[in-house]
Amino acid sequence: MTLQLRNWKVIAAIAGIVAVAVVTVVLVLGTSATPSDGTVAILNGEQIITKEDVYRMQLKYWWTTGEDMSDALALEAVIMEKLLYREAELGGHIPTIAETEHEWQVWTGSTLEQIKAQLEMDGLDYDERLEDFRTTLAIYRVQDALRATIEITEEEVWELYEELTEAGEQMGPFEEERSVLIDFLEYEKLQDLIREIRNNAVVEYK
Repeated sequence: MTLQLRNWKVIAAIAGIVAVAVVTVVLVLGTSATPSDGTVAILNGEQIITKEDVYRMQLKYWWTTGEDMSDALALEAVIMEKLLYREAELGGHIPTIAETEHEWQVWTGSTLEQIKAQLEMDGLDYDERLEDFRTTLAIYRVQDALRATIEITEEEVWELYEELTEAGEQMGPFEEERSVLIDFLEYEKLQDLIREIRNNAVVEYK
């Protein structure tokens, strides 16, 4: 196991947060689909990804983090989002509009009226942002479903503890660190599952 040991606790702490796995090696195959104006990629021979999709991902990332996102990273994020959303469709994990609006209020601690008012002040469209949040919820649900398939043995937890200790990490007693070690291993295995979904996709870059 190869670890970036110095930030392992930070990674483990966000293990429950939705993550988009960016895979640097991609499979580029031909397709019979006809590109439209502004097409930057075609996914699995049918889903067309446009410059507008990339821009919307960059905007969503900026709106969430306040940071810029490169075109290349945004494109990979769009691809992963579409793949995971497709998994959500196949698994029946797409929330209804009513569920989405309810969760949005829970997450923000605001009423729909307050959310709409804020979006209007920001010059953002309510329906578009609602659909973005619906997609996010669907991806959360897919990852929860994938996470439920993950098995972590006590041996794996102990091996990680020993590896970190030998690498010079300041570790407390095993039982005190056990839960965060499990979170870290779960995070890694979840990323492996997501990466497998990405590797099985056929992407033609334009």
